[in-house]
Amino acid sequence: MLEKLEEIGKRIDASFDNHDITELEKCKNELLEYNFHELTPDDKAVYYYYLGNVWSDINTLKNSQDNTWLYEKPEFNNAIINYRNMLKINNITSPLVKQIMVHNLTNLGNTFNHAGRTIGAIDYWVKALHIVPYFGMAIGNLGKGLKTYASLLYEKSHQYIISQKAYALLKQCINSNSIYPESKNYFISEINELISIFRVENLENIKKQDIFSMGETEKEIEYKQWVMNNSLFLNPLNDVFKESFVCHDILGLPDHTVSIKENPAPIYIGFFNQIKQEFISLRYFFYQSTLIENENHFSDKGNHLFNTLDYTEYGIKTEYLKVSYRMAYSIFDKIAYFLNEYLELNLNARDVSFKKIWFVKQENKYFINPKIEEFKNFPLRGLFFLSKDFHEKGDFQESIEPEAKELANIRNHIEHKYIKLHNEFWDGKTQHTGNITLDSRIDDWACNLYEKDFSQKALKIIKLCREAIIYFIIAPVESEHFLS
Repeated sequence: MLEKLEEIGKRIDASFDNHDITELEKCKNELLEYNFHELTPDDKAVYYYYLGNVWSDINTLKNSQDNTWLYEKPEFNNAIINYRNMLKINNITSPLVKQIMVHNLTNLGNTFNHAGRTIGAIDYWVKALHIVPYFGMAIGNLGKGLKTYASLLYEKSHQYIISQKAYALLKQCINSNSIYPESKNYFISEINELISIFRVENLENIKKQDIFSMGETEKEIEYKQWVMNNSLFLNPLNDVFKESFVCHDILGLPDHTVSIKENPAPIYIGFFNQIKQEFISLRYFFYQSTLIENENHFSDKGNHLFNTLDYTEYGIKTEYLKVSYRMAYSIFDKIAYFLNEYLELNLNARDVSFKKIWFVKQENKYFINPKIEEFKNFPLRGLFFLSKDFHEKGDFQESIEPEAKELANIRNHIEHKYIKLHNEFWDGKTQHTGNITLDSRIDDWACNLYEKDFSQKALKIIKLCREAIIYFIIAPVESEHFLS
């Protein structure tokens, strides 16, 4: 089967080179006709990769002249969905497929960067380089992505440091044998643009950063090391470096002006402070969950609970996990509320959510809010695309994140019902009998997950939360509130 998929892959490449949308559509339809359930894990991975490629190529040829800033195109969305689906395939054994995974991660990073989600793109490119450290296209695109990221920052020293890293990567890339000639010319143009801004001597004069204290106690140092290694500081430098000089939450709102007559109190600053503090606190709650053993924590001593016979874990450890998840998820709607007021989008406060904030309703249909479109702000575009990772009941169920519905369901259970986090001895069955129909009658309030799996999902939401906060901070929208 791999050979047949490879043949389709070659046809996709040739069709794109020939600007043949008709043939690309034919390749796409052939892939969609496959009996997916009969494919091996290796086949499924390659299948998703080529399906992502064909959607991406169709999008490029079909929408290349479309200047719509938020770029709400089904072809683009489908490319992201399929590239992501490849990442979910387990038990890949073929060395060829593992190599294709590097291309998949690189392509996914490219689509994310185009969508304004440069932080997410950096993560994918870095993952590709962890597999093949000298893959030229991942190196070059990471350099290009860092150049873009630096240009969005208002802190000049951060711009300079990240631009130096971008320059070094781009130079490394053009000396690689694994990039296409046309790509090499593109990356050279990116290098020349950096030189025109900073000059060669400044880009190459990389000074070693000072070593800063990471804390006064061993516990504080260990915590900050964990935050740094997971790129969770509210500091753009932490997306690029894992050194002590990034270990502080330096990022804050850029300079802005507010009419005293309209806003006598520092509403925006106060609200932002709360968002930032909530993130820093939930980050620590999650970290605490990685340290605690349920049976040993003193706060749970003397707590007598009934045994539900399904290996459910109870204790402050699991509650730290749940609290961090719930707090992180809630910050997205807080950002939406801020944007609704700040950008004067005029949505009713009861209707504001991270999914809805971008749209207006006309004749029972939703359209991108013209005010949002007018800003043409890249980080705002990133926030918009990040919102597409979420699922919301009603008119906003569609998502480009395969796990979106499950993540929303978990949040709903934490808020309104409850979740059971099971240890490794649980057999994966629903509750008491293993019969889903019967068990739904016994306990239809619970959402069941392995504790380890929930921890991974919580960290995923926390990382998305950080990404959203940074885009939110660095989106200096051209309005009366910001200094020019």
